Formats: sequence, C-alpha cells, structure tokens
Amino acid sequence: MSIYTDLTMVKFYILRNYNTSAAPRWLKMSLEDKSNENLKLTEHILSKRNDLNNAVAGRFYYSVFQKIKFILLRDGFDYSGYIISLKKEEKCFSHGTIRGAVIAHITKNKKITINLNDLAAINNIDFLYKKRIAADYKDESVSDKDVAKCMQYCGEIIDFLKKI
Repeated sequence: MSIYTDLTMVKFYILRNYNTSAAPRWLKMSLEDKSNENLKLTEHILSKRNDLNNAVAGRFYYSVFQKIKFILLRDGFDYSGYIISLKKEEKCFSHGTIRGAVIAHITKNKKITINLNDLAAINNIDFLYKKRIAADYKDESVSDKDVAKCMQYCGEIIDFLKKI
C-alpha cells in the first residue's frame, strides 16, 4: 500500500470508530499539555543521549512559548488590543510580542508582583528563541553549554509561569 492509502485508511478508521467531538486524547491536546510533553521529551532525550542538542533546544523554546500562550488564552488576554497598543505591525502570538504580552498581562490583570529575577527569567525567552533559530535554520549546532543554559532558563521561566 502507498502512504496515501495508509493515511486514508487511518482517517476512515478514526471517523468510523470515534465520536470526533469527543476525540481521543491523541487527537486533542491543549497547549499546556503540549508544553508539558515538550518538557518530558527533552528530559527523555537528555537522559538517553547527549548528541541531540539541536532537537532539545527547539523543544525547550516551544515548551515555554506554548505555556505562555496557554496562560494568555486561558485568562482571556486581549492580544489584539495589545498589538494595537504597540502601534506596529505584528502577528498575535509571535515571538516578537509574546514576552511583552505576558508581562503586560501580569502587571495589568494579576495580583502577583514581578521582581527582577522574574523579569530576568522571562527575558531569557530570547536566548531560547535564538538557540531554536540556530538549531533549525542555521549551519551551526547548539553546544552542550547552551543546552545547559536552555534547560536552566526554561526551568526558571516555567517556575515563574506557575505563579500566574
């Protein structure tokens, strides 16, 4: 059978055997679950191998990005309004706006205070992003030292986001 035939058969099986409005977990997944899955994947990869730095760097970044996006959507953050307030053309949930959006959300709508360590942690999403870009699009590899930093920064950001 061809790949097309195999995929068609899988699709037919799913449609025939599942109520897609109550789809199984593997067909529906929240951004928070995806964020957690990316963290688990990085832990698994790092526990088994130490030669997949590029893959791990990307997963650290997406874990943080998906967690932030989940929080903003969960809390009803007005991302369009935030973009308009920037007075520049940006897409909602782009890397260029996600850090500022979560800070704006916390300062405007939440009763937690941001200290300098929290702000430094959130700002480290830029490091994670740069390593993801290097891993995915450049002729360079992410070093072991950078993977260690990615792990540290991801942990710090996720710990901070748990307060929200």
